[in-house]
Amino acid sequence: MRAQHHAVLTAMLRRAQWQEALQVLGQMSEDQIRPNVVSYNCASSACAKKSRWQQSWQLLREMETKKVWPDAKSFGACASAAEKSHRWTLALQLLREQERLQVRLGQHVASAVISSCGHAGRWQHSVFVFHQLQRTGVTPNRHVLCSVVTALGAAKRWRAALATLAAELGEAAELTDVALQGAVMSTLSSAQQWQQALEQLLRPEAASPRVVPAPLVTSFLRGMGLASQWLLALVIFHQLRVPLRTRPDTPTMNAAMGCAAAGQAWKVALAILKDMKKQDSTKPNVASFNAAVLAAAVASQWQVALAMLPAMRDHHLQPDTVTFNTLIHALERAGEWRRCLLLLNCSMGLEARNTLLGPVLLRRVLRDELSCGAMFAVCQSTCVVLGE
Repeated sequence: MRAQHHAVLTAMLRRAQWQEALQVLGQMSEDQIRPNVVSYNCASSACAKKSRWQQSWQLLREMETKKVWPDAKSFGACASAAEKSHRWTLALQLLREQERLQVRLGQHVASAVISSCGHAGRWQHSVFVFHQLQRTGVTPNRHVLCSVVTALGAAKRWRAALATLAAELGEAAELTDVALQGAVMSTLSSAQQWQQALEQLLRPEAASPRVVPAPLVTSFLRGMGLASQWLLALVIFHQLRVPLRTRPDTPTMNAAMGCAAAGQAWKVALAILKDMKKQDSTKPNVASFNAAVLAAAVASQWQVALAMLPAMRDHHLQPDTVTFNTLIHALERAGEWRRCLLLLNCSMGLEARNTLLGPVLLRRVLRDELSCGAMFAVCQSTCVVLGE
């Protein structure tokens, strides 16, 4: 019977059906089948997939009261839930519980706790957990290294991030892991260490000397865009593409359009979007069109931004909240409040319209540019069009 319940729990875990998993766990007790550590781990992992940290933590506490001793996977599931929910204090508490129950610290838990603390700006705690893992005699894997480098990078501690990698991998080690390269690139870019970022980007790869991995280029472009170095980023991106030193994917092209948006270079963004449509490996998605809409919007080209809507339909893509937020603000800045209403009429649900429409019209009323009577008439016509 327990095997049957475990098969059901495994299926619930695979589908991230945390509520159903908890029900199966409760049903086991009703059927007088004592859940074991595997049963609890499946249910806790299902909760973690949906960031249900309270339920995952409760299951961990319940295990001890029912004399089911948690293992590394039990703490790993709870740590994942804490990480996804940005509960860094809970993540540290898990470490104390793990030590109390004499469960050895593993890579999964360490990576999750380091990441949780890093997201909260608690880089000192991240480094402490990293060294704690080292003291257990475990060699940190790529996930742990990425987590600690990212945590230090977010705190602008790029020298410490590079020193940590050098100490772990060796000064002359070839950094060939793409995920680690991306973490280092983001760290250097956010710290405005352009020269070192470029050296990292253009470093020849052992496996393929002429090709720079697309995720690495994406990290570089995003970092440069956020730091307002959009022109340099686009120049380097072009130099990498011409001799085929990189094979950009959709995220890479989106990041390049983001750089163009940062510099109000809307024509460049549209040219990149046009290139994406020509290649199977860079099919544009909603984020691609959102980047193009943003580039046109920040350059006060609201007509161009609006033209992205039919283009999205041609690609069988549905605009999302980001699309309409960007368009609404662009139209508002241009004084095109009637177009704001028309745009909301054709696409948004009532809840979204109330969220976006209210501030737009209210600002115009407060500036005496739209009378209350006119606003009422327009809103009334809006309801008629929508059948509300």
